[in-house]
Amino acid sequence: MKTTYAIIIFALIVLAFFHDVLVGSNVFLTANPAHYDPWKAYASDEDLGRNTYWEDPLLTYLPRRMLLRDAVRSGRLPLWNPYIYSGTPFLADPQSRVFYPIEILLTAMDPVRAMAYDAAIHVFLAMLGMYLFLRRVGVGARGSILGACAYAFSSFFYFRYAFPTLVASAAWIPFHFYGFEVAWRSPRKGTLLLTIFFTLGYLAGFPQVFLFGICAVAFYAIYVGLSQAAGSRITSLFRVGKVFAISGLLAALLVSVQLIPFFELYRNSFGLRYPADYLLTVFVTPPVILLRTVFPGFFGNPIDGTSWSDLSR
Repeated sequence: MKTTYAIIIFALIVLAFFHDVLVGSNVFLTANPAHYDPWKAYASDEDLGRNTYWEDPLLTYLPRRMLLRDAVRSGRLPLWNPYIYSGTPFLADPQSRVFYPIEILLTAMDPVRAMAYDAAIHVFLAMLGMYLFLRRVGVGARGSILGACAYAFSSFFYFRYAFPTLVASAAWIPFHFYGFEVAWRSPRKGTLLLTIFFTLGYLAGFPQVFLFGICAVAFYAIYVGLSQAAGSRITSLFRVGKVFAISGLLAALLVSVQLIPFFELYRNSFGLRYPADYLLTVFVTPPVILLRTVFPGFFGNPIDGTSWSDLSR
């Protein structure tokens, strides 16, 4: 089966699944505005009686999208968000996605309607990326389509479709695997692809998920290197390291326009100085979480005071 046919199948699946919020009358927001100010003051009893679920899309993602849209239309770079307290950095927040190409394209439409298109585009990309990777490693066309759908409609995605940055960063993870597979056979072309995919994965806006993807493809790459003949394993691992070093460095340079403001924000913001155990287990270190899934007690238990971060107190 040609990739073109798979693309058509994925497009039809996305259209069928998101039809009502893409061209229908509904909007893609999980929260009921009637439960929050200022809409609560004007809501009817009927509106208040409707359930609400996960307010982040309504209270954080949608306002960011509106601010970015206004900035793009006025031709200015949105460095600052003046609408939160006395103001807060906007560009420095990775979830603002100021330089993410798909987010910039979506500023051409109504921000509320863009929420649905954002989800649909990235579900499509998640399927396409997984399909390309599976085909690259020798899986048949039907199996690759099934695997692509299983990934894009997994519980991880399904319960987070309304969280644009999280879904977007996860959608690029299969492309990381595909890029490495290309690099394994064609280093120059593959390293360029991997650089592009790493860059888009970070700019998509959710660094934690992006780092999970980097860890996953790194473990996969090491496995591929070690699976070679005994005499060529060192050479293979060197090739793996070279591909990741070059593509990682180039991607870091490309996203430095986003990374540098973020590090400056972290350095100057007391509110971002999270406790060490929180940083180690939740915020930016997925390898620790992956270790804990295999060795649950390796880092101790913060509840009974045996956590590593408690030992120095």
